[in-house]
Amino acid sequence: MFRRLKPLLLGGFIPFAVCLPAMGQDALPSTLSIEEAVGLAVRNSPRLVAARGDARSASFGVSSARALVNPNAFFAPGITSVSGTGEEFLIQQPLEINGVRSARAGIAHAGQREAEARSLSTLRETVYAAQVAYYELACAREQVAVAGEALTVAREFDRIARRQVEEGVRPGIELAQTGLEISRSQVQFTSAEGREESARAALNTVIGRDTGDAVGKLSPLIPAELPPAETEPGTVAVPPVAPQLPAPSAPVAPAQPSDLSTTTLLGRAVSSRAEIAGGTASAQRFRAEAALARAEGRPDIVPQFRVGYFTRGLEPASSGNGAGIGIAITLPILDYGSRRNRVRQAEESARAQDARVDGLRRDIEREAAQSIARERAARRAVELYRADVLPQAKRLLDGSRIGFREGRTSVISLIEAGRSYRTVQSEYVNALAEAALARAELSRATGAVSPADFSERTNP
Repeated sequence: MFRRLKPLLLGGFIPFAVCLPAMGQDALPSTLSIEEAVGLAVRNSPRLVAARGDARSASFGVSSARALVNPNAFFAPGITSVSGTGEEFLIQQPLEINGVRSARAGIAHAGQREAEARSLSTLRETVYAAQVAYYELACAREQVAVAGEALTVAREFDRIARRQVEEGVRPGIELAQTGLEISRSQVQFTSAEGREESARAALNTVIGRDTGDAVGKLSPLIPAELPPAETEPGTVAVPPVAPQLPAPSAPVAPAQPSDLSTTTLLGRAVSSRAEIAGGTASAQRFRAEAALARAEGRPDIVPQFRVGYFTRGLEPASSGNGAGIGIAITLPILDYGSRRNRVRQAEESARAQDARVDGLRRDIEREAAQSIARERAARRAVELYRADVLPQAKRLLDGSRIGFREGRTSVISLIEAGRSYRTVQSEYVNALAEAALARAELSRATGAVSPADFSERTNP
């Protein structure tokens, strides 16, 4: 029964994802928006689950580091004498008043911030991957439509030429030319369908579905009405800095473009990127390790409870072998270079990490500047195609079609006009996709993702 229904399901009459909710996958709407695709990618990403687990694990490490070290208990019953080791039972509890515990907690805190930074970076990359896959599928589908229209036009040219050949107006050799154009258009249409299938598999993988599952309609690559590419010198229209991630239960409304200056965008990129926060936390962790090594070289107080022996009967405390309470003071005076070199190693690692963070800031500024330039260029290219290139190509095709019907244009000129129009259409679709991808890249380069977004969007 399923085999009989499969062509209908894949053909779009009954969306496959809606008909099989029992497979454990999210049912896709008839029109999948970019916000919904991002929400599915965030919710179904195993990398985000792992990143969330790392962040939770680091929080347990902080709680562990804040606690006092466990007490030490020694039990050594005498074998050759009443008490062969001086005491049979000893408990001691280090108080760690020398700064060891605070340094240990500092290391754990820094590790937690590193884990959170990695989690937010993973979230940012997941959002970006979903946007790229979505726009690439939208572009592939538009290219299929362009190739299909080109095939239809080629067949129309062939019908006109065939009728004129039958009427004796044109030589029969021109049918070979139009037939060849149909074959070429068919090949291009088949190739476009293959690219669409590949892009659909990529999007399904990103949003956590089977690669062969059907995907409904997609939103346009860009709004019908483009905002100005540049409102004034130094400003550029871009998506909001903070990407709005849809919660698992409800999608978020589409974000509206906003105008931000280049200087503001570069500042946002440096201040909001989690990679810088993670690198800074790494430097702080190295400094906390140096502080821990120094603290281990300072004295500490260790309360004790001891019993001389009790396996053969507990004696009074006054005898020296009974129960008693005392205080020990650790004196880590001797150091053969181990502790001193650990301090030097940690401090040198901290300085190296500071240098890496400075280099990372420069890389982020460069990435943001390139994203801004790419977004501006892509937006202007779309405007030029809409205002100038597409209308000219359409006028050329219409004029050639009319001239061919009236016998004033050769079949070669008609085919070349059709090819030019198809090429311009394909370039325009690529320009639309480039603009959409540039906006996604700019959002990735300058956008901020908060820890609240990460915890809320990835909780099952």
